[in-house]
Amino acid sequence: MDALRSDLNSDFTWSTNRVAAGGVTQIFLLVEWRGGIQGPSRHKGMKSHQIAEHVQLDLQLEEPIQLTNVYGGILDSRMGQHITVSIGPLSDNGSKQVVLELLAGPYRSGIYPVITAGWSYRDRDTLQVTNFPSYTLQLQFSNHTDLRSRKPDERVEKALRLLQNPLILDEAEQLFKQGDLEAGESMLRRRADEMMLCALRADDEDYLKEAETLYRLSTLYFGTFSPIDTYKRKVE
Repeated sequence: MDALRSDLNSDFTWSTNRVAAGGVTQIFLLVEWRGGIQGPSRHKGMKSHQIAEHVQLDLQLEEPIQLTNVYGGILDSRMGQHITVSIGPLSDNGSKQVVLELLAGPYRSGIYPVITAGWSYRDRDTLQVTNFPSYTLQLQFSNHTDLRSRKPDERVEKALRLLQNPLILDEAEQLFKQGDLEAGESMLRRRADEMMLCALRADDEDYLKEAETLYRLSTLYFGTFSPIDTYKRKVE
């Protein structure tokens, strides 16, 4: 039997590749990692194998660019414009997504390098750290008036919404623990409604699963944190 060889692949996708010049614009960058198998096809039912124990993203931002939030990763360090984000482990048939929320500009009209991105990972078996070559990301800044009507990249928008849900869940859980049951339940059900609307518009099962999970958790948390009499009255 031929040996399997695992490779890591990464992609960077902007929410939009054209930004209004002259001002400060919020923009999102989707970073994706995939563990791909080279060689014979993976047999059905074959267990996945963790190939990267600690994936880390290194960013050098140009001076006008500001990082305002990270979704799907942990901000490890920030030294001036140099930022390190921890992604966690990656298996040979798995994937990871991180969305970076940034403020871009002001720039004059033109194409500019805005981020130098590199990443590394530690091999699970050998513990050897592998550093990959850095990649320079550019953005086009324009004075065209049609930029306001341009829709963001759907894949970036979807990744952002799904990666925001764990943070919303944490906020709602804190409200439940503080005894503010109605606010916690309302937060989860409102987000579930948003996911359901996205599922209907895009005919997307991932959004549907998120909606169902959030509806279920809103009921579960209400029952867990509320007095038994209150919960009985609610379900009757």
